[in-house]
Amino acid sequence: MTLQIIDGMSNKEYHAHPALGSTSLKTLATKTPAHYRWQADHPVHKDVFDLGTVAHSLILEGDTTGVEVLDYPAFTTKAAREARDEARNNGKIPLLEKDWREVMAMHDAVMAHPEARALLTGHRPEASVFWEEDGLQLKCRPDAWQHGLLIDLKTTRTADPNEFGRTAAEFGYHQSAAHYIDGVKAATGEELPFKFILVE
Repeated sequence: MTLQIIDGMSNKEYHAHPALGSTSLKTLATKTPAHYRWQADHPVHKDVFDLGTVAHSLILEGDTTGVEVLDYPAFTTKAAREARDEARNNGKIPLLEKDWREVMAMHDAVMAHPEARALLTGHRPEASVFWEEDGLQLKCRPDAWQHGLLIDLKTTRTADPNEFGRTAAEFGYHQSAAHYIDGVKAATGEELPFKFILVE
């Protein structure tokens, strides 16, 4: 595999690439190859993933072209579900109006924080890195890449720093961070420090 850093690769293209990313490696490290294969063959979609994806697009790239805001209180009616499905068929992420307001509030909160705003100004957003290690094809996609620093934006149930250690351990964020650091080092020769930005 050729070592590559690709800017502008879509989320869909990145996830379709067969190289192993941090989520796959965490599954292989903590479960079994059978679990990894099952998850790869049976991807699960949750609406909360959509909220996180749109928040990342808006906060990291200022991009709202991939979202369609739907004026329904919930996806409980037939009309709402049909609008949601039509948006997805058109390649858009459907969000309820109330969820879009939440994403906008997340964006405003991050940009109101001086350090977070500085970290997400003039950064390289979501560059896709591909490399080979011990015969394995690997990939990573740091949320933001500043001069001499990698940044990961986490939408989370609480941004309380006293709670973050437990959340990080539960979801293996420390493993993901190490994977991103290794990938960027393989690609550039630089071992960069890593920061998280948390937004409720």
